[in-house]
Amino acid sequence: MKIFSREEVDLLKMSVEHLLVLRNAAAPAAGEHRLRVAAASLRFLLVEENLARAWKTSGIGGPIVVDAMAFSSPPGSQSVGFCGGAEIMPGVPISTGWGDDVHLEPKRFNLPDFLRAPCIYFKGMKISRHALIQFIANTKGGNHYDPAGRAQKSQKEKFELLWRLEHEGMAGLSLAVNDRNLIHHEIASIILSILRSKEIQRLVDLAQWMPYIGHIGPAGRQSS
Repeated sequence: MKIFSREEVDLLKMSVEHLLVLRNAAAPAAGEHRLRVAAASLRFLLVEENLARAWKTSGIGGPIVVDAMAFSSPPGSQSVGFCGGAEIMPGVPISTGWGDDVHLEPKRFNLPDFLRAPCIYFKGMKISRHALIQFIANTKGGNHYDPAGRAQKSQKEKFELLWRLEHEGMAGLSLAVNDRNLIHHEIASIILSILRSKEIQRLVDLAQWMPYIGHIGPAGRQSS
């Protein structure tokens, strides 16, 4: 039976609070501004690796498994593709691509690979979920607000590409689903993939059970 420290309980409960923020942004009708706020929680959970730390702390065991769409192969430089998977209405998910060489398939990821995998291809460049979360959180008001989309040198090229994709679209065509730009639809897709993970649901159940610090085991029972 595992005994959780105050700091461990704090990490578990903070992670769950961020997951509840994601749940609030998971509705098909969630707008861009709600998704921008949720990107700050994605940054806390995924980019800063607090979700992985909370999972290890929980003692439940095994890896976190995430099911999501993935590119079968890299599209060409004239194509644009979004992994997608978020719903445009309940039970109706959508992924998007322009070009004959955009091919997607369902894939099972562990958490680090899910974050590193490309979710957008645009003009021959791939954008990982990690980079997209950083762009939205750091420029759109989740953590910081910078309408110009400026970035550190290491992120500059991808941030500029995402800024163009949001503001200019493709060949002057605005790319949007449910009145939200497709980069925001992609954030919604990341959120849904995380929330649908059975391991994440188990983590939420465990942390919400903890009313106080004590002898609490992975099965969610207090020891005597």
